[in-house]
Amino acid sequence: MGIELVEEVPLPQWQCVYRKRKLQLKNNTPGFIRRFANAEYFDVIEESLWDKANQVLYVVGRNQSFAHLVLIEDFLLFRRHDDHDHCQVTQTGACTVGGSFGFLRGTVEGFVRESYGKSVKKAQEHLVDRLDEECGARTSSMSTT
Repeated sequence: MGIELVEEVPLPQWQCVYRKRKLQLKNNTPGFIRRFANAEYFDVIEESLWDKANQVLYVVGRNQSFAHLVLIEDFLLFRRHDDHDHCQVTQTGACTVGGSFGFLRGTVEGFVRESYGKSVKKAQEHLVDRLDEECGARTSSMSTT
């Protein structure tokens, strides 16, 4: 996995920093999908806003590669809990499958749903590392809301 910082905009008047990153992830799709999306890696765009004053990290991510076939969008909100030493995580996602798959569309939707569910924990770990990077302190635990 490779991560490239594309843009960084400090917003000191609001104690915020906007960042746009490009992540290159290994394509682990099954063979029947690879027929449509034949590449070893795919790109994901991640945009984030770190609100230092309120200790909140907003993250929006979406795949850039193969978006005409399957578009997966994520929104995450990480917030330090006021009374405890952990983060609250709110996550929503959406998936749009294009019509290119024909009769395989239902199978592709099932694969995406299963794959997304398996990758949530790994994605959250990556974003907790990001939050730690922003805060400068290690997050000891998370509670998902």
